Amino acid sequence: DLTKQFFVQVNGEGPDGTVAVRIYRTADTRYNPSEFRLLARIEGYHSRTVYPDNLEDAFLGEVASDLLPVPVARIGCAHSGRLVLANTAQEPGALWVSLPGQTGTFPVISKGYPDSAAGAVTGVASSGGKLLAWTESRLYDVEQGDIGLRSVEVDSTGCVAPGSVVAIGKGGVVWLGPEGCYYWHGGAPLLISDGISELLRLQSRSRARWSCAAWDTLTGEYLLSVSVSGSAKG
Repeated sequence: DLTKQFFVQVNGEGPDGTVAVRIYRTADTRYNPSEFRLLARIEGYHSRTVYPDNLEDAFLGEVASDLLPVPVARIGCAHSGRLVLANTAQEPGALWVSLPGQTGTFPVISKGYPDSAAGAVTGVASSGGKLLAWTESRLYDVEQGDIGLRSVEVDSTGCVAPGSVVAIGKGGVVWLGPEGCYYWHGGAPLLISDGISELLRLQSRSRARWSCAAWDTLTGEYLLSVSVSGSAKG
């Protein structure tokens, strides 16, 4: 008798870090497709939950998405209310984008490869509303489409250190590339490290990926720490 109220009981324990329980059900399959739609999202961790289902079919939420487990990634950033992760031990060339406002929820279509050859992602940044991703030899503009991620090559200037990528100003970004430090604000990246080119040539190539940087908002300076060959200090 579908005119009566149902009680949904959820048993079992979720993994550590669980922040919510989602309950899905179908509408009356005599008149609707047999797809699962969102009934409720209950905030918090609940190993045992009883939920009264008195919601009319017409008010069910979105169709259940195919979701991916949260990847253990080496690099990441925030972008437009989403969490962006990239470069795992198993898939160094992959990139994941979460749902907006749900930083632990990654639909299957949110995973992609900025580089068509699946080259390792070496940097990500959100700047001026754009999501940027680097490999060691390319810069890409990544967009979230209805059927998955789409990436467009911006330039053949790569990034060698994920920690060197810093978004500055309104849409600008600075990073350490193979030939020095670059600045991008649309168009072609500009090499801006001529004044310290000799110092950068002394850096240890094997440890260049550990270089890190910050942007000093008071002085407007890009502060970069690199490992110099033969020195125990950066």
